[in-house]
Amino acid sequence: AASLGVDGLQDHPGAAQALATIAACLQSSRMLLQKEAAFALSNLTALPRSQGVHLVRTRLPQLTSTLHALLLSPPTALEVRKEVGYTVANICCGGDGSEGDPVAITELASQGGLKGFLDLVGSADPEAAALGLQFLEMAARAVPETRHAVEQLGGIETIRNVQLTLPNDERVKQMALALINK
Repeated sequence: AASLGVDGLQDHPGAAQALATIAACLQSSRMLLQKEAAFALSNLTALPRSQGVHLVRTRLPQLTSTLHALLLSPPTALEVRKEVGYTVANICCGGDGSEGDPVAITELASQGGLKGFLDLVGSADPEAAALGLQFLEMAARAVPETRHAVEQLGGIETIRNVQLTLPNDERVKQMALALINK
């Protein structure tokens, strides 16, 4: 069987059904299904040339609000929120590590999504904290107004507290310090 490649993914007849199944798993009450669905989406949205981000946005536009809701929901397990965070970060950076999509970042901020990333920063999980810090740094670079929104949410204090919540993780502490000093 020939590989579809990234370019063939958009037009594949099963793409819409696969995304609908992933969306149903995200809305499940079962943590493992949510986590695995978010993991699949984080990989899809990281595809080269923004193909995965485009596929998600065009085939299942309501998925973005589901992702934002999961990111912001404290009862959602940290492992799920972390995978959702990767997916949302990929969407906001435009996929494949670009500089950031100001429209996607502004949309996330208008729906209160910055709080979800600040919650990740404030967690005791070094990987979640690093993800939150990396996202906030990218968002501030792409949309400078997000700095003010982060300040209004008490984000500077949350970022400073990384030194207390993760005292043994020098890499994350340095990331937090660099973000505060910008």
